[in-house]
Parts: sequence; structure tokens; C-alpha cells
Amino acid sequence: MFMGWDLMGTGVTDWVTTSPYNHHNWGHNRWGQLARDRTPKGVYLKPERISYFDDKDVQQISCGYHHSLALTSNGQVYGWGLNTEGQILMK
Repeated sequence: MFMGWDLMGTGVTDWVTTSPYNHHNWGHNRWGQLARDRTPKGVYLKPERISYFDDKDVQQISCGYHHSLALTSNGQVYGWGLNTEGQILMK
């Protein structure tokens, strides 16, 4: 069960989760590593809600420098961002 909040980050990408269904992130998004449209220059510090996960019970998020991964309670893994080496589980 999720309790409280969690903050993950790389210094370039940051993600805060306040419940399994409530996610916000901010930072550079050049490669789509924030699971949303590319971030306009100068708006990097403004947190934005990620509604894609509203109906998914996300238990863990890992932020890489150019990609991120999410794990749901049913074992589904989601990946997004730069994928030059198959780091988002697709080649």
C-alpha cells in the first residue's frame, strides 16, 4: 500500500508521487523521459500532472537520465524516453 509521497530524480528529471494515481514531474524533457509532450524551454521547473497513469496502480517509478520506467501493482512495466540501447524494454 502506498503511504505519503515519494520523490525520484536524476537532477535533470524529477518525479513526485502522492498516491498510486497522482503523479507530477518536471525537468528537461528532450527525449520524452517525462511521459508527456516535450517541455518548452524555460518551463523546466513547473511541475505538470501526468494523467496517463490516472487509471493505473503505479507502485514504483525509476528515472534515468534519458528515460523512465513505471511498475504497476499487476506487474505491468511502462517505459518512455530515449531508447537507443533498448533501455525502455523495446528494441
